[in-house]
Amino acid sequence: GLLCGNMYHLYLTSHNKIGSSPASPVLSVRTQGQPPGIPPAAAFLSPNSTTLALRLSAWPDNGCPIQYFVIQYRPMDEFHWTLVSNNVKPQKRFLVTNLSPSTVYQLKVEAYNVAGNNHAEFSFVTLTKDG
Repeated sequence: GLLCGNMYHLYLTSHNKIGSSPASPVLSVRTQGQPPGIPPAAAFLSPNSTTLALRLSAWPDNGCPIQYFVIQYRPMDEFHWTLVSNNVKPQKRFLVTNLSPSTVYQLKVEAYNVAGNNHAEFSFVTLTKDG
């Protein structure tokens, strides 16, 4: 079948025992669906003191199922990103672990489907050791 959210260029010709017709003008059409959207942070992030729960099911697929996510994070005061995974399969919830309490972090998430990809950066703060 045709891929979700992709552009196709079509033309027609007819054939019979006499021969073939000239090709029709090219028609450009797109199947329904778009690259993933971006969820609101409040629906997507749930930090505690050392773990960040990501509600991956809250990420809008815009009509084309999400194939995978790339997830990275860093403390706000650091330059380099830590790659959690470059192939997180869609699931209800995903945990980013071993975070430090009372720390401001940046999270970068990329979502991919057959129509394309989208990325977002979120800021969050882990709770104190006592919650």
